[in-house]
Amino acid sequence: MSTRNWVFAAMMATITAILAQLSIPIGPVPITLSIFGVYLAAGLLGARLGTISMIIYVLLGAIGVPVFANFSGGVHVLLGKTGGYLIGYIVATYLIGKLFENSKGKSLRYRSTHFVIISLIGLIFIYLFGAVQLKLILHLSWSKAFEFGVAPFILLDIVKIVSLQ
Repeated sequence: MSTRNWVFAAMMATITAILAQLSIPIGPVPITLSIFGVYLAAGLLGARLGTISMIIYVLLGAIGVPVFANFSGGVHVLLGKTGGYLIGYIVATYLIGKLFENSKGKSLRYRSTHFVIISLIGLIFIYLFGAVQLKLILHLSWSKAFEFGVAPFILLDIVKIVSLQ
């Protein structure tokens, strides 16, 4: 991988870290803008490089750099109640990037609609990883994991996706 690509991946990891600090604590999982980093990485860098940028972001946080929400970092965050969402960022970035790459060459209108749909699919994976870990860590029922870890974010996350259009 070229130096240029490493710089782009590092820049996107940095942007995601900055967006993560714009957070509102509302319960076990805060509202953040870090998900914009996922969409930007996937849309601008593609599946491979975008995923590398999210891996960089998560690894920086894992070694203790305070890049996660509320200037937190460390393995305990990845193993804690919000760690599933962070791992979901990696999976979703790859999936969104790969599906978006397949829409290149199509009309702009098609690509915009396609981007919204595939971003929603990626969002489902983020929610899935996040809710599963939240359920396991906090010993919640599936309905409570959905109530605390998915429901409060759905509308706002859809607005985030649409705003990128």
